[in-house]
Amino acid sequence: MLNFRCDFRRVRLCALLASLLAMLNALPSLADSWNTRGDASINWLYNDNPTLRQNNSPLQRQATSYGRAQVRGTLEYSTPQLFIDIAPRISQTYFPDPEDSDLQNTDFYFDSNADYTMRRNDLGMIVNYSNVGLLTDEFGDGIDTPPGNGATGSSLRVDDQVQRYLITPEWNHQLTRKDTLSLGLTYFGTDYKLEKTNRADNTNEQVRLGYTRRLTARWSMGLSGTARRFESNKLAPIPVIDIELTNSSDSIGVSFDTNFAFSEKTTVGINIGRTEITSTRDALFFTNLNTPIVLQTESSSTNTTYNFTLNHTGERNSVNLLVSHAIVPSSQGFENSQISVNLLARRRLSEFFTGIIRINFIDQQAINTLQRIDSSFILFTANTSLAWRFSRNWSTSAVYTYRRNNSEFGDASQLGESNQVGATLTYRWD
Repeated sequence: MLNFRCDFRRVRLCALLASLLAMLNALPSLADSWNTRGDASINWLYNDNPTLRQNNSPLQRQATSYGRAQVRGTLEYSTPQLFIDIAPRISQTYFPDPEDSDLQNTDFYFDSNADYTMRRNDLGMIVNYSNVGLLTDEFGDGIDTPPGNGATGSSLRVDDQVQRYLITPEWNHQLTRKDTLSLGLTYFGTDYKLEKTNRADNTNEQVRLGYTRRLTARWSMGLSGTARRFESNKLAPIPVIDIELTNSSDSIGVSFDTNFAFSEKTTVGINIGRTEITSTRDALFFTNLNTPIVLQTESSSTNTTYNFTLNHTGERNSVNLLVSHAIVPSSQGFENSQISVNLLARRRLSEFFTGIIRINFIDQQAINTLQRIDSSFILFTANTSLAWRFSRNWSTSAVYTYRRNNSEFGDASQLGESNQVGATLTYRWD
């Protein structure tokens, strides 16, 4: 007999959020200033390789079914000068099989942004926080996981938890009707719960200065310069002995970008740049089995970065495409060169039915690292769903997801694949 268990504290937390959003929506005193909306959904899914372990690995989990419940809300405040958006979300995953209980987790996300517009100045701020389990973070659907957070499947610890903090203030000053100067700062921090694993806590600080010229009503071009400081630290995974390994890198780059609007529905953006990186890294060596030593290495590299975006929003069809090459932080404690492709295509088949296709591809390789431990990580995710909105507030959908994880560490390589099918029931209110 299956041993059904439930964490009532987490359930109460989800219920509290849902109640709070419903009460805010019902308060007439806020109707003139705040717009509130939200949704609650339940999923039941079946996955033939839930941790995306290497095919035929003794560590691979058996195929299993599981449930997920999610509550999400959005509060918006809007005036001609001020806009505020606050969007919390809680997701609870439940595995009825006791052998998979360590896969259960509660994920929390808090996203917010604000924008204050004056005559010639615009001030913006984004503040995001997340606290998620590693199974969600590494092998999720690719939607909530920002670039650069992946790690190889060989180091997956499903009982680990990661917190992330993102703060990005930005100031835009209109020099003339066609010329704009911008200054932006970024702080991104990552903190893992478990120590002595292959993962490292890290921080990423960046400052960006840019200039944009509007050539026509539809076409703009710009130049920007960026300076960044990346630091990470972790305890070496050695029993009994505590040895802290640190990595740091400084980078400076310049980029050119252009954006063109073919129409009110279709826009294209291109950004290309060069980045020079200088890194200092601690590497652990053993002169014998009982005497580890730490050697510090230095290296530098110059990389080309780019972004291509295509956005189209029509009455029945919408497409969002991003192709990029960037230098991103890694959970393994050093920076990576990452090529990514993200595609979201949506087609409204009728008044009640909508088809959606999502494709996410990441090719991530370590830079400025020792030759003997070069690593790469390739993750491909394809997702297709058919949604049926059978009333104003209720909808249901059927989803299929395919994942493929191909990682290499030195001479060793791993390949894992998974197939997942599921159904979702969603209630929306606004």
